[in-house]
Amino acid sequence: MRRIVYAACGVTLMIGLFFVFVWAPHPWGWEGFDHYHQLALVLAHGGGFPTLDVPWGYAGFLAAFYRLFGDHPAIPLLAQVALNSCVPLLVFVAAREWFDARVATVAALLAGLCSFNTVYASTQSSDAVCTVLFMLAIVAFIAARRDNRWPMAHRCKSMAPSQFSKRADNTSSMCRFFSHAESDCYRQNLKRSNASSKPKACSHWNANGSCRSFRGASEL
Repeated sequence: MRRIVYAACGVTLMIGLFFVFVWAPHPWGWEGFDHYHQLALVLAHGGGFPTLDVPWGYAGFLAAFYRLFGDHPAIPLLAQVALNSCVPLLVFVAAREWFDARVATVAALLAGLCSFNTVYASTQSSDAVCTVLFMLAIVAFIAARRDNRWPMAHRCKSMAPSQFSKRADNTSSMCRFFSHAESDCYRQNLKRSNASSKPKACSHWNANGSCRSFRGASEL
C-alpha cells in the first residue's frame, strides 16, 4: 500500500511540473490572480505589506524566494509543487487513524490524481501551500492525541494557517475538526475514568473557545 501512496506522490509531482512548464488549465500564468507577485516583491525589497485584502503569510513565503534568488516566479512555484506532492502521503497517514489501509490508500490516490490544488500549485495562489499546512497540522494533532500529549495537540491547533488562507471557511473547518476530535477523545476518556475527565474537559472547552474566537474575528 505504501508503494501506491508514494507513486501517487510522484504522479502529483509530475502533473504539477507539467502544469508549471508545459501547459496549465488556467488563464492566470505564473503570477496568479491575487497580486501576490507584486506584494511579495515589495516585501522582498524591505517594504511593508500594503493591503488587508489578502493575508500576508503567502506573500512572505514568496518574498523569501525573491530575496534569495531574485524575481524568478518559477522557483517558488517549484517549491510549492514539491510541497503539494506530499499531500497524498499526509492524507494516507491521517486516514489510517480511522480507516483501514485500503480506504486510506484510495483517499491518497484521489488526493494525488484528482485534487484541484495541483492546478493551483502551478500559479501564485495560497491554496496549495495552505493544504499542506492544514494536513501537517492534522497529522501532528493526531499523533499528539494518540500519545495523550495535549499541550502538543494544542500547539498543533495554532498551526492552522490563518495568515495564509484568505477564506475564513477553510480555517473554520480546521477548528471544527479539532473540536470534534477533542470531543471524541473527551467522551472516550470520560467512559474510562471520571477522575481523568477534567483535563480533557478543559481541552474540549479550549477547542470550542478557539473556534468561537476565530468566528468572531472573521466577522469583523
